[in-house]
Formats: sequence, C-alpha cells, structure tokens
Amino acid sequence: MPIESRYSSDLELFIEVDPTDRFGRYSDLLGSGAVKKVYRAFDQEEGIEVARNQVQVKNSIQDPPVIDLLIEV
Repeated sequence: MPIESRYSSDLELFIEVDPTDRFGRYSDLLGSGAVKKVYRAFDQEEGIEVARNQVQVKNSIQDPPVIDLLIEV
C-alpha cells in the first residue's frame, strides 16, 4: 500500500518505507546495473531527496566477486 510523504507539498506517495520509517522510496527508477537498482527517495528526518539503492541478491548470491563488492560497500 502506498504511503503518503510527510513533507511533500504535492502529496507524492512512497512505494515503500524502510524499517526505521526514515526513508521513503518513490517509484522513479534513476538507474540500474548488474546487481542493484537506484531509486529516487526521501529522507524524512532531514527533509531532503536522496537516492536509494536496492541490491538484487537473489541472482548474485552464487557469484563470489559480487559478494566481495557488496561487502566492501
């Protein structure tokens, strides 16, 4: 269920909110790569837009170089 942004003047809806209820993610995809997708998001504590990465672990879990990259970040 979409969640209304607390700070948006035009009542944009979040697709999801992180477990701390701080970061809300919009549906806007900013970019993607082999392992992650980057979405437009909003930091409700600071009141600013941010980018939120979502790592696609399902297909990458068997690839040791990818696991090493994830650990470094």
